[in-house]
Amino acid sequence: MIPALGNVTYDFSFKSPVISVSSNGGIYNQSDFVVKLGASSTSVFEFLKGKLDGTTSITKKRGLKVATTLSLEHKNAEYTHESTISLTKRNMESSVANAMKINLPFFTLDLNQVLDGNTKTKPNLASKVKLQYTYNLPSLKTQGNGILHHNLALETLSSYFSLENSLKAKTYGTISETGRFSKSLDNEATIYLNTNGLRSTVKTDINSEAEYMKTEIWNVDISEIFALEASLRRVFATVNYTSKNKVNIASYLTNGKHSAQGTFEFVPLTTLSANLNMDISQSSDLGLVSIVQNVDIDVTSDKQKFIWSGKEQLTSLKHSCDLLMSNDESEIRMEVTESVEGHLAFLKSIKLPVYQKTVWDVLKFDEATSTDQLQFLNVSTHLVYTKSMDGTLFALPATVFENGVTFDIPEITLAVPEWMKQIPQMIREIDERLENVDLPDYISLPPVITIPTFDVPLTTLRVPSFTLDLQNLKIPNMISTTAFNIALPGLPVVNIPHFEINMEYMRDKIALLLLKLPQYEITISSFTLPKTFTIGEHTINLDDVTKAIYHFEMPTITIPEQKIEIPEISLHLPTSIFIPSFGALSTAVRVSSSIYNNTWTAKMENKKPGFAYSLKSLCTSTMTFLAYDLDAIANVLLENGAVSLDGKCTFTHSDVKVNWKHDLRQNLR
Repeated sequence: MIPALGNVTYDFSFKSPVISVSSNGGIYNQSDFVVKLGASSTSVFEFLKGKLDGTTSITKKRGLKVATTLSLEHKNAEYTHESTISLTKRNMESSVANAMKINLPFFTLDLNQVLDGNTKTKPNLASKVKLQYTYNLPSLKTQGNGILHHNLALETLSSYFSLENSLKAKTYGTISETGRFSKSLDNEATIYLNTNGLRSTVKTDINSEAEYMKTEIWNVDISEIFALEASLRRVFATVNYTSKNKVNIASYLTNGKHSAQGTFEFVPLTTLSANLNMDISQSSDLGLVSIVQNVDIDVTSDKQKFIWSGKEQLTSLKHSCDLLMSNDESEIRMEVTESVEGHLAFLKSIKLPVYQKTVWDVLKFDEATSTDQLQFLNVSTHLVYTKSMDGTLFALPATVFENGVTFDIPEITLAVPEWMKQIPQMIREIDERLENVDLPDYISLPPVITIPTFDVPLTTLRVPSFTLDLQNLKIPNMISTTAFNIALPGLPVVNIPHFEINMEYMRDKIALLLLKLPQYEITISSFTLPKTFTIGEHTINLDDVTKAIYHFEMPTITIPEQKIEIPEISLHLPTSIFIPSFGALSTAVRVSSSIYNNTWTAKMENKKPGFAYSLKSLCTSTMTFLAYDLDAIANVLLENGAVSLDGKCTFTHSDVKVNWKHDLRQNLR
């Protein structure tokens, strides 16, 4: 027989002319299991004096309860700790409290922390932390103080999860007698999650500033807000960032503003949109620097658009660019624009020996601008394709009935080539176990396929036998599904309900099948967390383990039934291909500046039974010999087996003028 553990105690003492130390402790196994620890010291030096006490008790009445206390006393430091953990068959509760103080000639600190959690009504956890400190360093002529608050709240059930977090901190200090600085941080975050979606927000504010001799030398403010909402129906997110800064050091002064806003939205199978706006501006004694960027994306089934716009500035030099790409039912468009601005007064200092004039005078800038103004150069182009509503439709042969539609895919017969017939024989020469395989001379597509009755693994779904005949494929207006369960090992059962799928055959510009799945709910059955686990041939029971350790049974944790909402879904399944005929294609290129402007425009258009072409160009400039005007058109007709061309062109210049006309007719047969 092995006797039970009794009581164990110990004592220790040490004495000397400088310090005396004593300690004691014990383990007491009675109605409660208790562990005690104590120690103290005395000395002629205050720094060596201290006291430590600690107790831990384990109680098994009405469950399991563990309580611990610990305290430390010293001239320069104090610390206390209290904690309890209680476990019963229906509840779990815990609490922790810590307090600490540090007191030094140059530094003090006060810390308090409380943590509580229980599962009485719902699992929850709350934490609070408060920290205060001061410091004083005479040798460095600096002193300051600070404070920090942190709060955390957590709630959770089988149906939702909630988290709230808050952090606030601030510090203040001085350097010498003329310098001052301060910093602050404020952060808040929340998360809420349930079976139908997620919501989250984060907000952060930061401030930092410094002064010297009552003059502000540093100031920075930053603010950021982020929000997210996500579900099976929609994902939406926003972000907002702003900041301000000012620096004034050693006769250098700069201040700026920075901001950014963005949004994102996604609706499955419907919409995708995103937007980002950024504005950065920083001015200083050297000039202004700025960046502005805007991006927009909008995508739907009917229209797609992408826009990017940007502007940059470096003192007096400016640059901007714009890009547009879009597609809708009527046209496809792309536009690109580039622009540069700046001073060109330095051209007055560049002299051309041949002309005995400056570059500024040769290019005749004075006729359009001056040296005080900004000169510019703009280049832009666009390309537009206008779609035609006419075209050719290739659709699967279909017959519409009152209760559905039938597709009839024509049968195609293909001859099997000789080299393919010889493949089985070649394989059999390598491996004689292969039986003789006779390939037919012809095969027909699509074949008729018969699927036997089968059960889907890990579910209760049984699919009955059916025949797939693409030459006579019948699709009813309404398809009814069968309710079934999904049962994965060790996980709760997922119930998929019965619902009806609506089918509609539509034929307008193109032919398609509209499939609509109604809104329904998936049910996840209640689930009890297992207490036994099997590893190979061994089975582990958690209750047996806890009983062997300390006569305690693990609480039973049951997750109640959950419901997940599946939104309505609409799918467009094309059954045809529409190839549109050519519509119209046009493009333009423009170059403009203070002394030179040029525009080119070209267009090709489908005008049955032929095509029309046009080309226009116009140039103006302070230099007369560069100016001109060009206008040309041409019509090409295709009819009665012949092609005819009718074209004319006019070119006008200060020194010459040309008129041109051309007629052509040619039989193609």
